[in-house]
Amino acid sequence: MEQRSGARVEQQSGATVAAKGARANEAAPPMEASLTGALPAPGHEPLQSPWGVAIDRSRGLVVVADSHNHRVCVYTERGGFVRAFGARGGGEGELLYPRGVCVDEWSGSCAEIFVADCMNHRVVVATADGAFVRAFGRHGRGPGELMNPNGVCLDRGRGVVYVSDCMNHRVSVFRADDGAFVEAFG
Repeated sequence: MEQRSGARVEQQSGATVAAKGARANEAAPPMEASLTGALPAPGHEPLQSPWGVAIDRSRGLVVVADSHNHRVCVYTERGGFVRAFGARGGGEGELLYPRGVCVDEWSGSCAEIFVADCMNHRVVVATADGAFVRAFGRHGRGPGELMNPNGVCLDRGRGVVYVSDCMNHRVSVFRADDGAFVEAFG
């Protein structure tokens, strides 16, 4: 066991457990869940600043915004690596510090993943396989414009996506099917 910047770190059966602010003689709090798959997978870089996590229940997958690797990673519920998509940039299929993710499990024959693409000031929509579908929002302070979006949440019943629009200090709402701006509040 060792002390690092106010967090106690210890090895427990191959997993590193850290408890921020824990004293060296305290037991680490129990983990609520564990991923038992081999991480990282061969050819797969380790996560760098994982930010948002979403569940695709219909496929038994966990979707993670891997912010500092500028990609989204998909794992099985047990932690086995499935795929990653995205690369650093601002074009189709590219991300720049993705933060929030959510999954629309019921969008036709293929699920869609919504990604808060923070430094590109947009929301990117991809298929469950990682293929680019569309993007919406653009940099700015006006209606339908975003500044550093950090979170996304889908309301399937209303057919809208809520976006935490961090630097505009508001929540922006867009139609899920085509990304048209609906309203903002906060």
